[in-house]
Amino acid sequence: MRIAANTTAYDLTLKDTLPAYIASPTILSVSSKGTIYQDAGGTGGTNTTTYPAASSYTPGISDFTITSGVVTNLTQALHLEKGASLTLTVLGTLSYSVVPALSFSNTATINWNSLNGLYYTTNRTTNNVTSTARAYTNTSAVAAIAITNVLAAKSIIATSESATSDDPSLDGSTALLARPVAIGEVVRFRLTTQVPQGAIPTCKLIENFPSKGFTFLNDTNVRIAFVSDGTGLGITSSSNTLSGPGLQITNALPQTPTFVLPSANITGGPFVDGTKPTFWLGNITNSNSDFAPAYIVIEFNAVTSNDSNKKPTSLVNTFTVYSNTTALYTSSNSYCAVFEPAVTTTKTSTTTTLDGGDSVSYTLVITAANAASETPAFEVSLTDPIPAYLTNVTVSAPVTSGVVVNAQSSVVGNNVSVSADYMTNGATITVTVTGWGDE
Repeated sequence: MRIAANTTAYDLTLKDTLPAYIASPTILSVSSKGTIYQDAGGTGGTNTTTYPAASSYTPGISDFTITSGVVTNLTQALHLEKGASLTLTVLGTLSYSVVPALSFSNTATINWNSLNGLYYTTNRTTNNVTSTARAYTNTSAVAAIAITNVLAAKSIIATSESATSDDPSLDGSTALLARPVAIGEVVRFRLTTQVPQGAIPTCKLIENFPSKGFTFLNDTNVRIAFVSDGTGLGITSSSNTLSGPGLQITNALPQTPTFVLPSANITGGPFVDGTKPTFWLGNITNSNSDFAPAYIVIEFNAVTSNDSNKKPTSLVNTFTVYSNTTALYTSSNSYCAVFEPAVTTTKTSTTTTLDGGDSVSYTLVITAANAASETPAFEVSLTDPIPAYLTNVTVSAPVTSGVVVNAQSSVVGNNVSVSADYMTNGATITVTVTGWGDE
């Protein structure tokens, strides 16, 4: 704080009530410019006295005190000559009880008189017997302090089907890097929250699934870690369920959590398509004593729902960090692109007319589509009922192109079946069906 006089200021006193969040405040330094006097004491004077019996001096730290968080000067008031200034530097430590995004302010108040009140206790002039000195008060400009907020990011760690994509660069962080997923595929999400030094009372993370698209899997694969890359205690929780081996990790990101988040810390169920889980973490405190960041990392699985997704669909979701009911920060978006397999069948015959007893041949071709928004097809099956007037129906062994796994063909009576476990995009299966017309 700095005090400056544009005319002589008498009987100056200072009061600065520091914010409660400033712990162990001390006066670090006192500096001054110009001429400053300290009251020398006395019992009054007359209107002929021109200046108090005081000596010019340089104020120091011992002339000020901090009591119960209030900065004041000691019993003797100060007189600042015109142009003089006084600067105090107060040093304190922010309490670990500060919460993210908290904002608080501080002001100082000074009081002074136009004349020396200690010596001029009677009227000031013989011409005006009611003349008195004027008292002044000034409050400083606001010194604002803003506590760092949490930061949050959401990403995709893995998906269950390599057929869609296992490319780690497709982490869902942007629309261009949307992770391709198929209906029924399991997606593993990672929620990363950077926690500043301080406290988050009743911390909870709420997953913001779209109303349709994902179903949370509330199983033992929900994992959490408190990650710190510095000295100090790191992140701790008041929750008696959040302690034990594997919870605290001292290392830099990225880290894979191994501590199972107990089911008691997960609410919001029963979990169906679009249900938003809440992860309760208790009162969080980050007591790191350095500038290294600390993080809460949670990973969980969700299945791409079958009842609402049709290609092409973009599923965008986030999560929000709360302290009690106050939303502190909503994460970046996470993007998934829902793809579906598409399979077509063509059937052609080389015979257009026939007589009884002639043979008839059909060619069946099954094709897995190859568009960018389409995925490989699993468990492909085709059934073709052949008309009853054809007898002795046979089907050839499958001829394939592209990657086709376990292609099979068979005929039972007049029902032809063709199947495969897997067809990559653009793959084909071709069979020929032959029958004989009744005579």
